Amino acid sequence: MKVQQHQYQLRFQQTEELIKRFFGEKRIKKYLKALQNHSSHILDHSFRVALLCVDLGFENKFGEREMQLLGYAGLLHDIGKVQIPLEVLDKDSILTSFERELVNEHTRSGSQAVHGFGDDLKRIIVGHHEYQENSYPRKKTERRAIERKEKGRRKDNPLIESLTEILAASDSYDALRSKRVYKPSKDKAETKRIMLNQYTGDSKYINQLLTR
Repeated sequence: MKVQQHQYQLRFQQTEELIKRFFGEKRIKKYLKALQNHSSHILDHSFRVALLCVDLGFENKFGEREMQLLGYAGLLHDIGKVQIPLEVLDKDSILTSFERELVNEHTRSGSQAVHGFGDDLKRIIVGHHEYQENSYPRKKTERRAIERKEKGRRKDNPLIESLTEILAASDSYDALRSKRVYKPSKDKAETKRIMLNQYTGDSKYINQLLTR
């Protein structure tokens, strides 16, 4: 398995080198194979998101452990979608309430599916749709209440939150910039407008992504 073709102008040569290294890890390969068997579109998206996450990680000068978490999270963030029928994932009309609940569950099921990586990766995966207006699985108010309760107990919580914001921004950016069977791609101007309206994390990540 190799790095897929992409349209992005990455800023750091080390980005693709790091992702190639992750591809070679046996514990990563089995999940990527599951994505490939279910949907090549989701696999391609995961590759691109991982590249964006790691490239932003280098730009924001994260350490080695955080770079690994960003790469793993980008590659595995949608692993929960292997449990969702393709007729739902590729549906070109409005989802029913049941179908929407099914799709929204992929963050929780994805965090539960990854084993042997530690709790931090699970937290990043489960939270990658929590930095948008219609956030899930937790709403913004629920997340803030939990963060207040946990403040001081998890000293790495602000760092994990930043990594989750990068994953959330990269995921949204690639979803908007990439063509799918049910939607055309957006140009950078339209992508910026949508993300400024819908992304609730640190806006600096939007500006950084738009340079790629």
